[in-house]
Amino acid sequence: MTRLPCFDDLKVMADQDPEGFEQFRRQSCQDFIRCLPKHHRQRLKAVQFRVDYELSKAKNPMAGLVKISGMMHDSFYQLTEKVNLLSDVIFTAETPQLGPYENNVVQFSEWSKTARLRKKHRNKNKF
Repeated sequence: MTRLPCFDDLKVMADQDPEGFEQFRRQSCQDFIRCLPKHHRQRLKAVQFRVDYELSKAKNPMAGLVKISGMMHDSFYQLTEKVNLLSDVIFTAETPQLGPYENNVVQFSEWSKTARLRKKHRNKNKF
């Protein structure tokens, strides 16, 4: 993968040739995904498709930025929740039975059981 130009050069390109910049952006993203291990590519292609879709739907570049930023925050929140759940499971003597998951979807009833256990565990450890 080639090295990206500096921010100032990218800004000039975006200001002077928005279509050229968009083509460069798409190609750079594709090149990056192509250089990753095969087992990561499909998921990242799906994420990139969603990013491109949201950007094309946005009324202006700032609206697109806000939408993509929100997507990243949501993803980070989900990751944080999973890490918290994992650490509760590791540091709790009572290991909750996590129910069956279909298509990587957590059933609300199972999630609420583990949420109660996490809350109980946190309350136990308060001074």
